[in-house]
Amino acid sequence: MTRAGRAEWLWLVAILVLGAGLRLHHLTVPLVDTSDWRQTDTAAVAYFFYHHGIRLLHPQLWHDGPGPDYTQLELQISPAVAALLAHVVGFSDTLLRVVAVGFFTAAALPLWALVRKRLGPGVALWTVLCYTLLPVGIYFGRVFQPEAAMCFFGTLALWAADRWADHRTRGRYLLAAATAATAVMAKLPNGMLLPAIGALAYGPELWPWRRIFARPRLVQVAGLLLFAGAAGAAYTVIQGRLAANGTQYVDFIVTSLGSAYIAGTEHLWPFVWQEVLGMAVTPGGGVAALIGIVVLIRSGRRAGWVWAWTAGVLVYALVVLRTIRFQYYLMPMLPWLAVLMGVGLDFLAAALPRRVGKAMRAAPAVLAAALTMSILSGGLFQIREFWPPYLTWSTAGTQMDRTLPRNALLIVSGTFNPTVLYYARRHGFRVNPLYMSDLRTDVAAGARYLVDQGGTDDCMATYLEANFPSHGYAGITVYTLRDPLPPLPTPPPFQEQPPADLGHCAQ
Repeated sequence: MTRAGRAEWLWLVAILVLGAGLRLHHLTVPLVDTSDWRQTDTAAVAYFFYHHGIRLLHPQLWHDGPGPDYTQLELQISPAVAALLAHVVGFSDTLLRVVAVGFFTAAALPLWALVRKRLGPGVALWTVLCYTLLPVGIYFGRVFQPEAAMCFFGTLALWAADRWADHRTRGRYLLAAATAATAVMAKLPNGMLLPAIGALAYGPELWPWRRIFARPRLVQVAGLLLFAGAAGAAYTVIQGRLAANGTQYVDFIVTSLGSAYIAGTEHLWPFVWQEVLGMAVTPGGGVAALIGIVVLIRSGRRAGWVWAWTAGVLVYALVVLRTIRFQYYLMPMLPWLAVLMGVGLDFLAAALPRRVGKAMRAAPAVLAAALTMSILSGGLFQIREFWPPYLTWSTAGTQMDRTLPRNALLIVSGTFNPTVLYYARRHGFRVNPLYMSDLRTDVAAGARYLVDQGGTDDCMATYLEANFPSHGYAGITVYTLRDPLPPLPTPPPFQEQPPADLGHCAQ
């Protein structure tokens, strides 16, 4: 290996170590920081995989009834890996975070290999550095959710498609098809990668345009993309049928997309300015990305795969980010943004012509370093509020696990967040406590404990305090219910049926 080759590998290793190190902050804290409900949902799947065996088609949660609470979710790769490792080191929240950090960091390797081959070693190192430093990735690259594995299999699918374009063997084609399908099943937003996968799979044959329709390449590439899309669709349908009595997340997302998209752009621009430009791009990163776009335009057809990727990202942004504004929905965009920034920073870091003085020749490199620091520091300011954990839910849940009967069914009211159920290791229901009919239904199903997480209507609070004994767990009140429930006072404090608005106690 040449000296330049050794230096490149050392830089790559240093960047990966930096990326992993940035995500060790609060590594041992319970899963009760930002997006705790999504983290503990994923952790519940890992818990059941660990205790009852890995059944990828039967992910299970705590909060859809007495159990088993099968649910419709993505292909649960991270929980499966965590469950396997837990048999060696024991099950813990720290292990779950380590798995997430591992997947997110590993995603940089196929991204580096792809960009190195297509755009050069300098761009590849800058790209990996940007991928590591983008603030939304610093936080969500260490939370136990599907996003870290989604990034890994997404970049792996891009790399595998490019490998098949180099040597069109059957083995490489099968690898490309398998990784593309796994990427889509790992989380449906990875469908945005299919245009880029297709462009990479075509290779040089993509240009000129008339060659796109030449057989057999068209059949091969179409088969690759259709297989990935069909695998994602089939898995989603099968999951929905198996989880007939559980949570239907895909139905929820489709409904949200439909209603919210028609409703218009309320709160869209604050999300774009604060979340997208603040955490996923950052001001300095935006400048680098704009420079990268100009450089790629000048580079001609070798950047075709980047433009295909860009088209997929734009469709994703218009359809999904316009309506579903959880910050972690920015995660699939990070590798693409890193490529644009990497191209721009590499351009700036290159030396100017010799006729320019030495001091001036150093200016681009200095500017590249300044923009890199801006990517990190500006975005970290945006995510500073993500770190402080809300330990009450984990502490209270752990106390309930020690004191409540093992087969106790809980009712979570006030907020629908199921985090306390995960730490209590108890099945239960999430209920709107404004309606007596909901409460009766859950009590009839065997629930005897109501966990008041705040936000309960005053009339409901009065009814609970007057009729049931309570016990405090780390600031959370738990009421012990009985069946049948005591009669309602007159006039009744509850709406028997939900009115047109959300309704409160009848006056």
